[in-house]
Amino acid sequence: MGSSAKLERIISDVARSCSSLVMECADVGGHVAGVSERMDQRVTQIDRLDAVTGALAADQRRVAAAIDQSQNLSHDIKEKLTQGRESIIESVAGFSDVTDLVVRLGDRIERIIDALGQVEQVSQMIGGIAQQTNMLALNAAIEAARAGEAGNAFAVVATEVKKLAQNTRQATQRINDTIATLADEAGIFGTEIRGGVEQSKSAAAKFAAIESTVQDIGSIVYLVDEQAAGISHSASEMHKSIASVRAEMVSAAWSVRANDAALRDARKRLERLESVGNEMLDQLAGSGIEIDDSRSIAIAQQIAMEITTLVESAVRSGTLRMEAIFDVDYQPMPGTNPIQYMTGFNAFADAHIRPILDRVREEDPMAIGSVVTDLNGYLPTHLSLRSQPQGRDVEWNNTWSRNRRILMDDATRRAIASEAPFMLNCYRMTLGKGEFLPLKSVFVPLRFNDRRWGNYEYAYLDEFTATADLISPEALAASLARVRDSGSSSTD
Repeated sequence: MGSSAKLERIISDVARSCSSLVMECADVGGHVAGVSERMDQRVTQIDRLDAVTGALAADQRRVAAAIDQSQNLSHDIKEKLTQGRESIIESVAGFSDVTDLVVRLGDRIERIIDALGQVEQVSQMIGGIAQQTNMLALNAAIEAARAGEAGNAFAVVATEVKKLAQNTRQATQRINDTIATLADEAGIFGTEIRGGVEQSKSAAAKFAAIESTVQDIGSIVYLVDEQAAGISHSASEMHKSIASVRAEMVSAAWSVRANDAALRDARKRLERLESVGNEMLDQLAGSGIEIDDSRSIAIAQQIAMEITTLVESAVRSGTLRMEAIFDVDYQPMPGTNPIQYMTGFNAFADAHIRPILDRVREEDPMAIGSVVTDLNGYLPTHLSLRSQPQGRDVEWNNTWSRNRRILMDDATRRAIASEAPFMLNCYRMTLGKGEFLPLKSVFVPLRFNDRRWGNYEYAYLDEFTATADLISPEALAASLARVRDSGSSSTD
């Protein structure tokens, strides 16, 4: 083997190793990015938990303050209830004395009424005597009249006795009237006193009930005070637990942030290593020596030439204007999410360029993507597979509705800035739901009538993996079937 052939073999081996290194970097970088994203989520969750525990601690402090206030209030209530109970006991005792006094007064009124009855009887007896005396005086007067002058002195006595009897009868009548009035008043007073006695007894019973109620309330307040003390102790323990949890979360958050920072640094280092590897691989590919990717480079250049010839022929025939090709007045399409845009180049690109893109995908089983991108990262068309009408699921749209989007990543940006005949690049394609696919792309500049429009990108795999099935026609059919089975449409 000559030295030239040996050198070419070595360069080819180096290119292969460089390609493997970059693909591994892209693969590991994807995993690191996924872990970093999850770490970010953990940090966010810890921050939310810290906010929740902070709010819980604040609530606990308010509860503790309320419990202290409740305990102070219960102490005051107990003191006031004790004082009130003593006052009620004194009032009941005093009220009992008054009630006893009223009862005794009622008994005396009854005795007075009895005495008045006896006086009335005596008065009636005196009235009877006075009436008899009046009859005797009348008889004496009659006898004195019969006696003539001899009976004059006796007649005077009879007259005075009659006056006395009459006066006695009048006095007796007044006494009877007065006694009757006194008896009536005494009866009414006695009735009222008996009613007051009954009311006093009822009030005394109510006072006793109030005393019992106050005593029950005191017992309840005592139990509340004991419960409040228990709650206060539990709240204090809870405060300690919350403080401990917050301290642990702060420590965990610090560790997570430190690990996240280390992961970000590792990710940046991997990206730099991937970038250096891509530059080396691109330089080796441009050396003119045959490497594993030479066939893919040739395919990409051939497709780019076919697209260029197609577009320039349309311009020459007048079916397409240069203004439409280079139209950058991107008009947002209403209701799209992610946003899609319309330009004057879309209709031609869909009708004439898309069939070429689809053919590449169909003819090469290792081909994953075949797209054209202008200098702003705008895709006027795409593979039919990835140009589905948008639906309500944004993630589904992001996978299957890639056309009419502006998608500018680092590789596309570097390819736009490059004036080389092609750029070979390894990177990872994000597929959503934490999935990504390491692949290679060949970017070939597209110039129409010597004016740089953008790039043609040919994306392919070194080897087919199960992940690549996620963007296959079968995957699209399965996703549409799931949508139909769910009773809704992803394209409505």
